[in-house]
Amino acid sequence: VDEARLRTGERVAVKIQYPEIAALVQSDLGNLRALFRAVGVLEKETDLMPLVEELGEHVPAELDFVNEARNSEAIAKGLEGRPDVYVPRVVWDYTTRRVLVTEFIDGIKINDVAALRAAGVDRVQVMQTLVEAYCVQILGHGFFHADPHPGNLVLLPGNCIGLLDFGMVGRLEERLREDIAALSL
Repeated sequence: VDEARLRTGERVAVKIQYPEIAALVQSDLGNLRALFRAVGVLEKETDLMPLVEELGEHVPAELDFVNEARNSEAIAKGLEGRPDVYVPRVVWDYTTRRVLVTEFIDGIKINDVAALRAAGVDRVQVMQTLVEAYCVQILGHGFFHADPHPGNLVLLPGNCIGLLDFGMVGRLEERLREDIAALSL
């Protein structure tokens, strides 16, 4: 992901897919299938093939930046009304299957404890916000940001959490969400 400026002067984040990535992913999945078959031959009780099939189903969706942009907007819509969580706006005029352009946001990485301290951040409040935001996504909507590593979570001014990179999302069926919610009763 690189920072750029539109002709209007707006700062944007530009994510460009390398042309050979789809072929590399397919090759890697083929290698994993072969390796996991060999493990299955040696370890009769271990069947890793469902894992490869799951990866084969979901990884190609991560290579479609239009899909990622739609995911981003769906998550943002689900978090509407929460001033403490922010999803950068997609710039659709420049977004394609292999190029994603979003509003650029600057923030402190969520795991940069020294920078958070220096900024006087209430880390307990930030953690509570993060947990609440994920509960809303998972239990409320059943559609959630599924790659919450420090590079994808930044702290913005006002203790607002910025969520980045929506190539990987998760879904929970309504029945499972209801069952999980019933545990707290």
